[in-house]
Amino acid sequence: MSCSSEEEYVLEQRLLLENLENIDSYYSNEHSMNLMLGVEGRLPEDKAKMLSLLDGFLSVSKEDKLNMKLRYQ
Repeated sequence: MSCSSEEEYVLEQRLLLENLENIDSYYSNEHSMNLMLGVEGRLPEDKAKMLSLLDGFLSVSKEDKLNMKLRYQ
C-alpha cells in the first residue's frame, strides 16, 4: 500500500468525522490499516481530538508517513 493510499483513507475518515453532526455515539477506527488506531472516542465530546490526530498525520512529510506506516505494520 502506498503513502497516497493511506493519506486518501485518512482524508476520507477525516471528512466523515468532520461532517457527523447531532450524533451521540462512540467512534473507533477498526480497519485493516492499523495506522490510526488512536482515533477513537465519544461523539461529539472527542470529535476535536480525533480530527486533530488525523490532521497531525496529514501534516507530516511523505517520509514520516512512510515511517508511521512501517511502525504500525
